[in-house]
Amino acid sequence: MFGAYETAKPTTIPQLIWWWEWRRLVFNGILLVVLFATYVGILEVAGPHLPGGQDAIEPMAMVFFIIPQYFFYANLLYVLTWVVELSLRWFHVEMSDKVRVWVFWSIVLLASAITSLPFWWACIYWFGKPVIS
Repeated sequence: MFGAYETAKPTTIPQLIWWWEWRRLVFNGILLVVLFATYVGILEVAGPHLPGGQDAIEPMAMVFFIIPQYFFYANLLYVLTWVVELSLRWFHVEMSDKVRVWVFWSIVLLASAITSLPFWWACIYWFGKPVIS
């Protein structure tokens, strides 16, 4: 997918860490888009069911608590991926080189799925509830 984005295989530990850290921008960008879509989706699903003046999600809690804490834990999970690769590399360098891109996209998909869970919960919760006119 990112053929031009791929560089030479990292051969040293600092190069490997740089490989992962450079892709953190892509990781966080994708998660930011998924998080925004999840937020908008929750508002669209829950909005018609709430009386005027009520929020599905408290905006201040979202800005000051939920988003910063979420990105902290998502990036902690991301760091664990390259720590795991470093330990895999210790035992089997060729395997590490083969699975690196797969692991990156797997962690992006896992984090995106976790990010979208509140939307799916809102869909299940609000299904069948009366719409307030």
